[in-house]
Amino acid sequence: MKKIAVVLIPLLVLVLVLGALGCSKTVYVVVTPTPTVAPTPTPTEGPTPSPSPTTAPPTPTPTPMTPPTPDTLSRPCAFHGSVLIDGVNAPNGTAVTVIVAGYGYPTATTTVSGVSHYYIQVPKPVGMTYEGQAVTFMVNNEMTTQTSTWTEGSNKLKNLTIP
Repeated sequence: MKKIAVVLIPLLVLVLVLGALGCSKTVYVVVTPTPTVAPTPTPTEGPTPSPSPTTAPPTPTPTPMTPPTPDTLSRPCAFHGSVLIDGVNAPNGTAVTVIVAGYGYPTATTTVSGVSHYYIQVPKPVGMTYEGQAVTFMVNNEMTTQTSTWTEGSNKLKNLTIP
């Protein structure tokens, strides 16, 4: 018990002295938080942006070559028909070109009873044959979607349109 008294008496004296000195007030401790550094985000590679779609450049219209010397002993293949531009009869004199094997055979439209027509004979060249060759058409230097084939001595109806 002596040991407890030895410890308690000085404690009691300390409490009394501090109380007498005005230290018995409640002490409020204000804790200021230590600022923390926010972690810097690590850059990550996102998806690679897709290139925006592009419109393909227009396909250039081929320039037909000058036709070779015609074979006057063979019968030509003739082409004829109407010509419409944007759904309307082409004006009189509109350029029409028939192309066979890269060679262009030019003609122009005529208007009969308000309807635009073309007519052309495409001869076989000397030393060559066009038999079965693909035939394409241009109106005012614009390719049409209509096609045909060259056949000796035939007369083919091919109505032409361009948008």
